Amino acid sequence: MIYPVWNQSHRNLSVHDIARELGIQRRTLSRHFLSARGRNVLEELTACRVARAQRMLRGTRLPVKRIAYAAGFSSPTHLAVVFRRELGTTPQEYRKGGSGDFNDAGKAPL
Repeated sequence: MIYPVWNQSHRNLSVHDIARELGIQRRTLSRHFLSARGRNVLEELTACRVARAQRMLRGTRLPVKRIAYAAGFSSPTHLAVVFRRELGTTPQEYRKGGSGDFNDAGKAPL
């Protein structure tokens, strides 16, 4: 049940969209998430998006603006607000704390 959230979190999804994809009622999905994960579906979507942004900030040289949209945030400002709330830092500060090991293509080595 968590995979559709992780795999599609970069898209503009609603709880209704996820429930429909899984073939269950929205309320059932919400109950399962709260029971299994200890948080609701929206909180899980946000966690997925933050994790995706973290990987991209540390693993690429893409501009924060592109990372915000690629991670599923509605704007770079929304990414910054959520990052500050969830991690206590900005995307730019988080990136500076990374390893800085990039190749010429702007990607972290495998």
